[in-house]
Amino acid sequence: MNIIESVDQLGSLNAQIAALSKQADAIKSQLRKSGAGEYRGSLFRAVVSERSASRIDSDKVRNLLSEEQLAEVISEVRSTSVSLYDL
Repeated sequence: MNIIESVDQLGSLNAQIAALSKQADAIKSQLRKSGAGEYRGSLFRAVVSERSASRIDSDKVRNLLSEEQLAEVISEVRSTSVSLYDL
């Protein structure tokens, strides 16, 4: 498969994934509305659980720390991504 065919196949797969994700999200929403607990189907089991998490407000941290302090705690993370657009 050449690069052009690969790009087109990726686009087709992403469209299928998007449609399936929409269906899965609707089912997950229904399960969340049912509340925490375990739900069994014929083939699969779903567990709905609730949790809380703490987050750091980076804007407030930047306002509280000096530039030198920020330089000590900030690290660069590099990544490579692939973006796909319709023609």
